[in-house]
Amino acid sequence: MRYRLLAAALAAVLSLAAVAPATAGGWAFAELVSPVDTVVAGKPVQIELRVLGHGVPDQVSTTGSPLSVVATHRESGAVVKAEALPDMATRTYRATMTFPTSGAWKWTATDGGWVVLTSLPQLQVHADAADIGTTGESGAGHIVRVTVRDGAFEIPDTPIHVGDTIEWTNEGALSHIVMASDSGFEDVPLLQPGETYRTAATVAGTFGIFCTPHTGMVARLVIEP
Repeated sequence: MRYRLLAAALAAVLSLAAVAPATAGGWAFAELVSPVDTVVAGKPVQIELRVLGHGVPDQVSTTGSPLSVVATHRESGAVVKAEALPDMATRTYRATMTFPTSGAWKWTATDGGWVVLTSLPQLQVHADAADIGTTGESGAGHIVRVTVRDGAFEIPDTPIHVGDTIEWTNEGALSHIVMASDSGFEDVPLLQPGETYRTAATVAGTFGIFCTPHTGMVARLVIEP
């Protein structure tokens, strides 16, 4: 009888361990505390981020590890890196970055472990202060709607062309992001359930998109000239 009870207890523990990653701990997303929209090339700018366990707004956490922030200029491929240091009092991370070139930059944040590689909203860097407030890249053609679900991207059969706007809507129960390694693709930052985010299709190509940490969420997005 004792062995049967031990076996039953072990089975229960293993069962809980199997579902634990889906229901508690394990990973987090990063996001900007407030938009960064007054950036001038060559001028330092302060950025502030926070970390959300599983992307849930009321699960703001801070560890002793800094966040690695990497920005890539979409046209030239130039890279700028910084460490965002934790502030335990405010539960945020802060860094100072200087972007040498005007134009669109895609950027990410991660601590290399608990905080998964997270895309941040595309950053528009201006040539000088007089340009601030002017419109950057934006889609002027059709609006193509892509649905993000837990485990899959639903991309319509409608062709996507350069100049179109892509509207991403999270209809899942979990938070998601949409990324591609190619600098020609504008990443989608953290999408809470029910949220919508628009990006511009500015470069033609076939892009392999994915969501971290949901490694099974992969798809191909084709943007035609």
